[in-house]
Amino acid sequence: MVRAVDQMEKVEVSEDEVQRIAHGRTIQRDDAIGNGPWAAVSNGALIAILKSRGSGQIGPTKSFVSSPHERT
Repeated sequence: MVRAVDQMEKVEVSEDEVQRIAHGRTIQRDDAIGNGPWAAVSNGALIAILKSRGSGQIGPTKSFVSSPHERT
């Protein structure tokens, strides 16, 4: 994982959540600790930096994955 996010709280995301994040959409995570930002990780890989969108919703400010439609 990138050292720049070592101090951030981590949120482990599912494959479905990775796809939502890749499309810039929010995910419902009432279990996210603190006020963010959070490092979204999946299988040890950094997926995105997330911030609060209110009411338990968190969403990407920077995504490191592309949606399948953007892949060539």
